[in-house]
Amino acid sequence: MEFKKPPSFRNALVQSIAGGNTMVFNRAARELLKRVADGNVIIHDWMTYIVISAVGGTIFYDKRPSLRYRQHENNLVGANISLRARLRRVRMLLKGQWQEWNSMLPGIRTPTVL
Repeated sequence: MEFKKPPSFRNALVQSIAGGNTMVFNRAARELLKRVADGNVIIHDWMTYIVISAVGGTIFYDKRPSLRYRQHENNLVGANISLRARLRRVRMLLKGQWQEWNSMLPGIRTPTVL
């Protein structure tokens, strides 16, 4: 997939560009990530992008795919290209799953709908 915006902290706040199984990082990034508390992190690969870009780390995105995306029934978040996957997301939304995940983020309050 080709993304329109270049990798940056600003972009990392709104868009994840890589799966964890495709990431390679140096020792400095590894040591930094070991210090990050991840008890309530839902999407670790996105958190990695945010943290490394936040400290000024260089993010290189290779447009050329070197592996195939593996989708399985237990993925929490995925490609959602099939009707079944999209319906599953709608069910998660209606059951409040996204609200639960958002409420896990410190300092962020999920608005109450009246």
